[in-house]
Amino acid sequence: MFIKLIFRLQRRLVFHKVMFNQLTKFFFVYFLKIT
Repeated sequence: MFIKLIFRLQRRLVFHKVMFNQLTKFFFVYFLKIT
């Protein structure tokens, strides 16, 4: 049970990490276009 919970949390963290990377890339490109 406990291991299952950790696994789910880990998966969620990875997902958020990917989303965050996509956002930072997007903002970086946007910033470059503005300047």
